[in-house]
Amino acid sequence: MNVAIVGASGYTGLELIKILINHPKFNITYIANSEGGVNVTDLHPSLDGVLDMDVQKANANEISKVADLAF
Repeated sequence: MNVAIVGASGYTGLELIKILINHPKFNITYIANSEGGVNVTDLHPSLDGVLDMDVQKANANEISKVADLAF
């Protein structure tokens, strides 16, 4: 299942990313915060080498195109 994570810059976002990366049924397709324009590793250096994904500015229309579920 493709999932989006909105509010990924904080601690809860990081923990959710770590849980979903290791879940066999979820594929992270969209990561967002209120600003966008950076890589997820700029927000969370601990994800370096684990997840290479750009953070987008949250957009409900874009999320609905790429994700079955949004957190």
